[in-house]
Amino acid sequence: MNTAAAVHPVDQKLPWGRTLVYAFQHVLAMYAGAVAVPLVLAGAVHLTTEELIYLINADLFTCGIATIVQALSIRNFIGSKLPIVQGCTFTAVTPMIIIANTHGGGAAGLQVVYGAAIFAGVACFVISNFFSKMLRFFPPVVTGSVITVIGLSLMPVAVNWIAGVNPSAPDYCDPEHILMAAVVLAIILVIYRVCRGFLRQISVLLGLVIGTILADALGMADFHAVGEAAMLGITTPFAFGYPVFEPVSCLATALGGIFNTFPYTAFAQNIGLIGMTGVRSRYIVAVCGVMLMILGLFPKMAAVVASVPTMVLGGAGLAMFGMVAASGFQALSKAELHKKGNIMVVAISVAVALIPIGVPTFYSKFPTWVQIICNSGITIGSITAILLNLLLRDAPEPDEEKLPFRKSDEK
Repeated sequence: MNTAAAVHPVDQKLPWGRTLVYAFQHVLAMYAGAVAVPLVLAGAVHLTTEELIYLINADLFTCGIATIVQALSIRNFIGSKLPIVQGCTFTAVTPMIIIANTHGGGAAGLQVVYGAAIFAGVACFVISNFFSKMLRFFPPVVTGSVITVIGLSLMPVAVNWIAGVNPSAPDYCDPEHILMAAVVLAIILVIYRVCRGFLRQISVLLGLVIGTILADALGMADFHAVGEAAMLGITTPFAFGYPVFEPVSCLATALGGIFNTFPYTAFAQNIGLIGMTGVRSRYIVAVCGVMLMILGLFPKMAAVVASVPTMVLGGAGLAMFGMVAASGFQALSKAELHKKGNIMVVAISVAVALIPIGVPTFYSKFPTWVQIICNSGITIGSITAILLNLLLRDAPEPDEEKLPFRKSDEK
């Protein structure tokens, strides 16, 4: 009997050369998405460049730890033993920004974000064994609506990257910045259209790299922080101060909160990469985790990322966040939208989610705890989708005989 053939593809150990190549491919596929959350949050809560660099290092380092835990498991108790690459989730970006800014922004605001992350992470760990029994509350009409809302809620972030943070600045909405963003987006689309396989998978990353080089050549980039950054940096727990546990703010995973970073999720681009290559070994993903930890120890790498011009990020952001919304549309295609109840779930949840995007001050006269929940389009849209699904999923369909015409009459 061939024992090698009996090993499940997830548990296969490949030669070290191939393992390193495949692992590095996973790093490249997720790198842009992994550092995007710190970039978005840092600008929104007014962190300094030095704090952003530290945040990116902490992000990569902790992504590596979480990925290794998922791939290898700790005593078969923590971790799924699956080839899952962990990264900071965009789902929590808007709530984190609201929480941080509600409590003063900057490092003080991050302390409340981390407190929420730790508390909710422990809570999720406790209830994880019971979560499978709740899956009936998340049919495609709910998950599709939530994913669509996430993409639409993040779109203004990309637009603000392009336009600029300060409306009173002389270069706000500068045509050169808008043109640069359009060039970056065009580069991404060309790569996505022309290339196949691995290059297509990293089209966003290539767009960022090429766009940054062009911006630097045109004098639109500033890399002085790279020279000032340290060669080696260690991520220490609670570097921004001890967490503050504010009840309404509590949301996601504990590990990120301890190590100065954010809630995690399995990165879809890496799952797609596994499907594309057919290589499913969890040991490759574990090596990817080690590489991420190593990258997190070098602040100069983080400084390079932090120096990418915002208009370049905006061009790529339009593609990234648009893809999130498109994934929501794809999920909704599996929902039974011919049912009136499902149509209403999508319509109302998306509409409610767009209220704080269209009018940011809509809930400004409500209590703070209401603002934290409702000012996040993602949060209020998700809650609305879940509740409406429970309310309308058994709603009776119109009696066909009472309609002005019957389907059988159509020609």
